[in-house]
Amino acid sequence: MSKMEFTISFFGDFVTNHPENIKFSNDILKVISDSDINCINFEAPITINSKPALKSGPTIKQSAEAITFIEKSGFNVVSLCNNHMFDFGVESAKLTKQSFLKSYTIGIGNREEAYKPLIIAKNGYRIAIFALCQQEFYVFGDDEYDCLEYGCAWVNCNYVERLISKAKEECDYVFVFPHCGVENIPIPIPEWRSKYKSLIDAGADAIIASHPHIIQGCEFYNGKPIYYSLGNFYFERESSLDTWCKGLVVTLVINETGVKILNSFIKKNGDVLELDPEGKTEFEKLCNTLNDVDEYKKCLDEILTDLSPLYLEYYRRCFNSISKKMGLRKFIRTVRLINKDYTEWLLLHNLIRCESHRWLFLRILKRLETTK
Repeated sequence: MSKMEFTISFFGDFVTNHPENIKFSNDILKVISDSDINCINFEAPITINSKPALKSGPTIKQSAEAITFIEKSGFNVVSLCNNHMFDFGVESAKLTKQSFLKSYTIGIGNREEAYKPLIIAKNGYRIAIFALCQQEFYVFGDDEYDCLEYGCAWVNCNYVERLISKAKEECDYVFVFPHCGVENIPIPIPEWRSKYKSLIDAGADAIIASHPHIIQGCEFYNGKPIYYSLGNFYFERESSLDTWCKGLVVTLVINETGVKILNSFIKKNGDVLELDPEGKTEFEKLCNTLNDVDEYKKCLDEILTDLSPLYLEYYRRCFNSISKKMGLRKFIRTVRLINKDYTEWLLLHNLIRCESHRWLFLRILKRLETTK
């Protein structure tokens, strides 16, 4: 069968409760219309009740009209594999998945569904797409220990690399769309760099990630691109951070000569999404930092310095609460303690379980040890 050109674009995080207000510039509309496949991360569920799930961190939701907007706008592959999809419980997550009638949803379901790649056969190519998430609430663990019946696929599950290798045997290209990383920092921490390279070693042809809500740099490993964060595509909630309103769209043009990569830098100006003329220069600086060992170490050290007080305060708050309320021994024995003051335990659980928080805090501790 002869092969024709095939184009796939990846977009960052999307949240809205007022999709009727969103306006795309003609440049953004062209990026979408020129792509055969448009992948986006749908960051929060639509809800069937207003009671949030028991978890740490903010809970967010979207209107049912957001799904209609996504599908009418031309997005046809939707990742529901993220840290907010279960903010209002399992039933709301299931409703969100079921409400996408024209798009493929990926990365969520029972264990088999969540880890199953979407395989698209088009223009003579077979393309596999995985959606994976760092381990926060309602994310599957390793199967021999996990009792979760419905959740998101975990990027560090012990058989993820095998699934990618198997998909590569059956497909021309394998793309991984993870939702991982430390929020609001301009570079990935070393552990995520290593993890994504292991996915390339397993057979992935590109890693294109979201979650940090800020554009991070890109590097090539064994000739394959790793985009560490696309930033936000459209996030209705405002932020004082300038980076919050900026994003990156990565387009892969596939033909018989290989893969051509196009970057579109975007910004949210009020309710209008338009191209960001300054985005390319800023992005190139980030990429250069990843490729310069000394500059990367310097940037990482600055990040650890900035975040040390915050993470030390998190742990101080957690353990002070534990010691005052019940003591460490009782806390360890009590598997399911639920009361009005459960916030600290939920926070501690997530700080330990989530790779990004755990890895970052270990680096903070190591840095404190070596600077004493």
